[in-house]
Amino acid sequence: MKAAIRARRWPDYQRCLDGAPESKSRPGKPRESLADFTWCKTALDWGWTTQETAARLMEVSAKARENGERYAALTAQNAAAAVERNGQRKGRG
Repeated sequence: MKAAIRARRWPDYQRCLDGAPESKSRPGKPRESLADFTWCKTALDWGWTTQETAARLMEVSAKARENGERYAALTAQNAAAAVERNGQRKGRG
């Protein structure tokens, strides 16, 4: 019997945005940078590369589009470092 092939999909950006805490500088609005970071961590954890994640962040995040590719790349890189740190901690007894 063939193993089921699971389609790769992206995390739900709106869910990350909805779960983000309120911005202190913009009451009533979510902290988009935290939503972006959380979304990137999830995407990386699901197997997407840092480059793929940064490119997709430009598509789904208004803040990323507003701040440009450098912001998206830096956010994805920081998320990748966090995923790596968390993975290393899990491996320690």
